Amino acid sequence: MTVSALWVIVSAPAFSEDLMRECDRLAGSNFDPDLGSPGVPIKEVDGPRAKEACEVALREHPEVPRLAFQLGRSELQLGNPQRAMELYKKAASQGYVLAETGIGYLYDNGLGVPQDYKLAYAHYSKAADAGIGLGYNNIASLTKEGLGVEKDDAKALALYEKAIAAGYRDAAYPAARLKMMGFKPGDDPQPIIAAFRTAANHVAEAQTDLGQFYRDGSFGMPKDAVAARAHYAAGAERGDIWGKLFIAQMDAFGPEADAASKSRARDVLDELSRSEDKALQASAKALLATLLIDTQVDEASSLINAAVETQPDNPSVLSARAALLTKHGDYAAADALLLKASEADPVWGPYFQQRAEVQTKLGNTVLAGQLDAKARTAPMGGYFLR
Repeated sequence: MTVSALWVIVSAPAFSEDLMRECDRLAGSNFDPDLGSPGVPIKEVDGPRAKEACEVALREHPEVPRLAFQLGRSELQLGNPQRAMELYKKAASQGYVLAETGIGYLYDNGLGVPQDYKLAYAHYSKAADAGIGLGYNNIASLTKEGLGVEKDDAKALALYEKAIAAGYRDAAYPAARLKMMGFKPGDDPQPIIAAFRTAANHVAEAQTDLGQFYRDGSFGMPKDAVAARAHYAAGAERGDIWGKLFIAQMDAFGPEADAASKSRARDVLDELSRSEDKALQASAKALLATLLIDTQVDEASSLINAAVETQPDNPSVLSARAALLTKHGDYAAADALLLKASEADPVWGPYFQQRAEVQTKLGNTVLAGQLDAKARTAPMGGYFLR
């Protein structure tokens, strides 16, 4: 046997293993417990490089179903959902159950196929039945929203708990939110706080929510503006930019707001008003408009019009519109908008207080008193009440 022939025999398997490792590195799922490497979140998959590596790896090893799944992830990132579906189905047919979550995702979001929540639920369920946490999480989300299945918050919470037990730690946040939504006066608030503290270890938004609790003294937490700001800042640093908006809101409208803090808030809200997140953009424009109404009414009006174009039913936008109408003396129209805002966000006390002030101007002092009382018992926003 020649030296070159011996090199081929020895090196070919090693080269083949390298191909699979490269595909795993570039497109392996972070939800695959058997991957042997950390995996990559779908939005971070480098489509072109991953496709190149996974196509070669799959051609060499068509018997390895995870390679088909990973090539499908690459194709999805490249904007080819129909090809991704073909590859996901191939992987699932070979027994790679995690691929069922990919199939479900395409049906869930109508990517390459007609949107079908029932089919999404069915495919997610196959993954959940195999003990995959992501599968439990996704059927929990559909159950919470009543998409493809009857809406049932209690069942959704139980499914989120199963997702957590199966290793999907991000499910801790929606589970905490459901526990919060189910809270009634007289309930022990400690399990809710504990749930958010656990979720904050993995999800930035939970850190931000803890800031809300400290700001308003919700769920038995002490009112602590310094702690609130610290949690908001930590959430923002970890990727939840809403934390920046909430700090700006405190600077602009809190009991300790002054010219310097309002100027600081204006700069931040101006920056956030250009966010790609439509809800954040609209909220920032609405808060900035509210800040400017008394001194720069024309600029405030322009901001409100822009916010309405972005997200007309956002409660913050409705509140800002009502503030502008109040300034112009159109109290009835302002009241109608505030009623809509308080129905959309019934836990936010300032909407009730703002409406109470409008009702006072309309001469309805009894209703104004009732609304003010409701504002003071609302779970959120107490920090901003006058």
